[in-house]
Amino acid sequence: MRRDHRAKWICLAMLALGLVAALMASCGSVPPEEDAALLAQAAKANAEDTFDVGQVSSRLHLAVEVEVTADGIRPTGVTIVRGPEKAGSAMADLLVRARAGDEVIAEYTMPDPRLVEIESETWMTLDAERTIVFAPLVPELTELEIVPVEGREPFVSKGGVVELQPLVRKACEEQPELEECRKILGSRGAVRVILGGKEFDIWMVQQAIVRAVPWADLSEEAFPNEDTAFPVDSWRGRTVYEDARDEPYEPDMTWVLLDEAGVRGDFWINLVYARDDGKLAVVTKGVDGALARVDIPVKLWAVGSDEIADVIAELIESGQMVMALIRG
Repeated sequence: MRRDHRAKWICLAMLALGLVAALMASCGSVPPEEDAALLAQAAKANAEDTFDVGQVSSRLHLAVEVEVTADGIRPTGVTIVRGPEKAGSAMADLLVRARAGDEVIAEYTMPDPRLVEIESETWMTLDAERTIVFAPLVPELTELEIVPVEGREPFVSKGGVVELQPLVRKACEEQPELEECRKILGSRGAVRVILGGKEFDIWMVQQAIVRAVPWADLSEEAFPNEDTAFPVDSWRGRTVYEDARDEPYEPDMTWVLLDEAGVRGDFWINLVYARDDGKLAVVTKGVDGALARVDIPVKLWAVGSDEIADVIAELIESGQMVMALIRG
C-alpha cells in the first residue's frame, strides 16, 4: 500500500532534511507562523524520495513551496536549504525539472500531492494541495517545470512552470551571507552597457555617448536604495568605464566630441534591451530620452533575454551602431 510505503521512507527523508528546519526557521521569506506548515509540506514531499547516501558533500537548494491544482501550479513560499541531491521518488507521478536557460540542470520524480489514499487502493483527489520542490541554487537558474511522468497523464495533475529568477533573488536577499547568494545578488546588481559598431571603436565616440546620459539619476530612478553599477564594455570585450555613474553628465559636449571624432550628422544608435525586465525598461526609457535631447536618433529593440547576443551580433555585422543594456 502507498500509505505503508510512505511511512517506510519518512525517517530517511527527515534525516536527509535534518538541516532544513533550522534554515527555514531562520529565513524570513515566509512568516514564522508558517514555518511548521512548510516543514510538514517538505516532509510530505520528500517522504518517498531516495537520496544518494554515498554523497559526502551537500549543496544549497532553492526550496519552493507550490500549490498544485488540476490545471497548474503557483509558488506560495521560498527559502534556501542545504542537502544531498534528490534521486527521485518511489511513487513517480510527476517529473520536476530545474532549468538554466535551455539546459536541464537537475530533475527528479515525486508523488502527486493531490492524490490521497483513503483506504487500501482507494484514492481521493484533492482540489489543491501544497508541496515543496527543489532546484540547485546557482546564478543561472531560470525556471522550474513540473510535468506528469509518461503514462501517468490521465491520473495526475497537469503541472506547470514557475519562473525562478524573482524567487532566487527574494530568497537570497533573506540570506545574503551565503557565498552563492553573494554571487547571485552581485550578478544582478549591475547593468552592463555594451557598445558595438565601427564608430564605437573610437574613444571620443564612447566618451560622447556615455557622458550624454545621466547614469547616476537613472540608477536611482530604476533601482532606488540599491547600489546598481553601470559598467561599460565594448563588444570586443574591453572595459571602457568601470561605472558610468562616475562619469560627468555633459550633454553639451556630445557633438563637440563627435565632431572631433569625425562622426557625420546622420549618426544614430540601435538601443537593445531585455523586454522581460521592468527595471531595465525604466533605464532604457531614460537613455532614449537623454539621447533624443542631444539629437541622436534611437531605434529601440525589445527582445528576449536569450536573444540579445544574437541581435547585437547581427546588427554589428550589418555595420550598424549598437548600445545594449544587460542586467546581470
